[in-house]
This record gives sequence, structure tokens and C-alpha cells, in this order.
Amino acid sequence: MEKRVVKLQLLLTDSELEEIDDYRYGNRVPSRSEAVRILLEQSLQRWRQETGTPEGKKDERD
Repeated sequence: MEKRVVKLQLLLTDSELEEIDDYRYGNRVPSRSEAVRILLEQSLQRWRQETGTPEGKKDERD
């Protein structure tokens, strides 16, 4: 598992936060941060499958 070294701040609407909290409580996720990481990873997995992008591939702009 990669070490977490980047802090990302984002602004959400009240309804977005409510949906994240609903997901968190419905899936017994211990924190909002972990819920956001899970939802992000699920979204990235779907994107990789749709685009054929290998996992862990860095953007060429980096």
C-alpha cells in the first residue's frame, strides 16, 4: 500500500456531503476521508476499465 503524502482539500455542496455520509454510514466506513477514498477508487477503477488505462499509470504531463 502506498504511503499517503498528499493532502487534498475540496469544496462540496451540502447534498454531496450528505450523500457521502449516507454511503459512509450505510457501509460502516469509519471516516469521511476513507469513504471519499473508497468512492474515488471505485470511480477510477471504472474509468480504467472503460479507457483501458493500466492501474498506476502516471499522466504524461507529470
